[in-house]
Amino acid sequence: MRNPLDSYVPEDENDLHLRPPVVDRFRWLQWLQLGLTTALLVMFFNQLSQLQDANRRIARLYERMDTLDQTRMLGDSPALSAQQALILKRLQSLETALRERELEQMGSSGSSESNDPPAALQPPPRP
Repeated sequence: MRNPLDSYVPEDENDLHLRPPVVDRFRWLQWLQLGLTTALLVMFFNQLSQLQDANRRIARLYERMDTLDQTRMLGDSPALSAQQALILKRLQSLETALRERELEQMGSSGSSESNDPPAALQPPPRP
């Protein structure tokens, strides 16, 4: 087996310059390649994470737009307005019926209690 330090020994006694082996001559080039490859990998993963963040932000903006569109469509819907008016009328009629019933019970509380079943409320009409 050959000793790696043999290449550092001058071949000629007049040659005083020590020469590194040929393999080590371009060692800096290997380190440069490793450094550049590492830098490219770091930049790639950085760009990838920024792209994912941008996609998440875009998805959230689309969700907000859909929500706003749905809210606007619900607010402008004439069917919804008609349904709200119908519900309002129904609630008002129920309140009046409840007040009348309370007045009847107050007036009849002095007299004998009636065992009549409560008046059945009609279900609201279906659209």
